[in-house]
Amino acid sequence: MRAEGKEGEYLADRLTDEAIKLIDQRDPEQPFYLNFWHYGVHSPHEAKVDKVAKYTEILKGQKRIPPMSDPVTGAKYSGQVTSPVYAAMVESIDDSVGRVVEHLKAEGLYENTLIVFYSDNGATRSTGEPLRGLKNSLYEGGVRVPAIFNWPGKIESGVSSARIWTLDLFRTMLDVAAVDVPEDYNGNEGMSLLPHLSSGAKVPGREFYWSFPEDRLGWGQRANAVILDKTGMKYHLFFGDYEPELYQLNKDMTESTNLVTQFPERAKQLDRRLKARMRALYPGMPKPKGEFEVLIPRIEKVLGIESESFDKGKGSS
Repeated sequence: MRAEGKEGEYLADRLTDEAIKLIDQRDPEQPFYLNFWHYGVHSPHEAKVDKVAKYTEILKGQKRIPPMSDPVTGAKYSGQVTSPVYAAMVESIDDSVGRVVEHLKAEGLYENTLIVFYSDNGATRSTGEPLRGLKNSLYEGGVRVPAIFNWPGKIESGVSSARIWTLDLFRTMLDVAAVDVPEDYNGNEGMSLLPHLSSGAKVPGREFYWSFPEDRLGWGQRANAVILDKTGMKYHLFFGDYEPELYQLNKDMTESTNLVTQFPERAKQLDRRLKARMRALYPGMPKPKGEFEVLIPRIEKVLGIESESFDKGKGSS
């Protein structure tokens, strides 16, 4: 706790106070940027007593959704937790966002402020939804998350099905702030979403890549990398003794029908593109330590990278 903190102060409330203070200390002649990341609802799970009591009553008798089983490994996904503490934490985050919004309105800033509310990963427990996998998984249940953009007068209300990723936020904020980006700048693969948000311009189809090279079977994750192409074909390359998987998300959001044998050439094409991508990235990375280190031989075998590449920046391309 900082020296000026109060005994028993709730973290979400303190962070909100600091966020509002930053808004008040802004230069009124310049745009301001607030990056506000809550610790909630991460562990340790702690909540206000009155809110916990409220949700204890609400959740009485609610049925628990049983754990799901991974169809490949048989591992159990975490079942739904009917926790009044967790629910209370969610409400506190909601209260925090509400306080910031109300302060913006009081300062006359709300109408000209872009607010982005974005989750960093999928659910930690089964919610009964059909998406496969959870947090720490590269299946849709781990990477498909809520994203809300609010800018009164600039963004019309509605729901968009456009595929975006967190890398887009950087370019979008630069665009909102009218910052010129050099044409040859390639330090970020994201794109500005401002044209899509403000005028409904179509977000062009792009390829997306993810890598989570660690086994976390309780989340539905086997060490792997993924490429999602412009047509919605999603290819999973595993760093272990598992067969690759190919899904057409536009028709199979649950990733339940593996199309590798049905479209072998498409799978091979995506496999080549993904491996080339991974080879280009891994040689420049420092050698990992700890639990992840034991996976290096498996990754190198799949990608065809020599062991010394992690240390000396060598590798095939």
